[in-house]
Amino acid sequence: MTSTHQHPAPNILIVDDTPANVLLLARMLTERGYRTRSAPGGVLALEAARAETPDLILLDVAMPEMDGYQVCECLKADPVLKDIPVIFISALHETLNKVKAFRVGGVDYVTKPFHFEELHARVQTHLRLRRLEQLRDDLTQMVVHDLRNPLTVICGFLDILEFHDARKLSASTRTLVTVARRSAEDLLNMIGSILDVSKIGAGEMKLQREPCDLPALIRTVLDSSQPLPDSRSLTLDATESSLIITADIGLIRRVFQNLAEQCHQVHTERR
Repeated sequence: MTSTHQHPAPNILIVDDTPANVLLLARMLTERGYRTRSAPGGVLALEAARAETPDLILLDVAMPEMDGYQVCECLKADPVLKDIPVIFISALHETLNKVKAFRVGGVDYVTKPFHFEELHARVQTHLRLRRLEQLRDDLTQMVVHDLRNPLTVICGFLDILEFHDARKLSASTRTLVTVARRSAEDLLNMIGSILDVSKIGAGEMKLQREPCDLPALIRTVLDSSQPLPDSRSLTLDATESSLIITADIGLIRRVFQNLAEQCHQVHTERR
């Protein structure tokens, strides 16, 4: 017995203050298997998009209260809605109108009167691009999460070798273990940065604010960073021995770890 998984029909939001235009587009798109909703103006369009995120928006330019450009700017300023592809449909043919549409975040611009087959081809293209983008993001998230656990285990075992079994190792082996541990920690740091960027883009970044002694944190990072070429090292020259701030300690630590790594790479490339 076999079963097939069918994706739901794409949900398209049509925004136009002319009922005849809405009815025409809705009928044509529904016949092609799409789900459609409509909004007669910008404010209602934003409410509809927030109530149920559409897969694509067809947006008129000339509307009362809020024109299409303003609506698109509001969409792009919303972390949840910013990735929705917006296709402008307008009777305005001037190049400046098209340029402005792209500048505020539109992915395409179709002029009225339009040929439905052309519009449908553009809708298909941008839905496909968005689906591929989502698949890429999902794959990245999965790979990044899957990498974190084994790297954490590796760091733990290397830490045991370096600090608890050090007397059993030769000096050269201890050096190799230290380099391996730092490299694994660098990878963990990179993974954390990738996840942070993804969360920021999705508007899901939550800061864990707590008191932090900034100079002490920086010194800890510098003590664990790789030495620079020619036996040089990074040091902290601070006027205050202690400076308590409120911050996300994990994020601040990664910032200084990245800075230390960048300094090492710059000096290595200059050799």
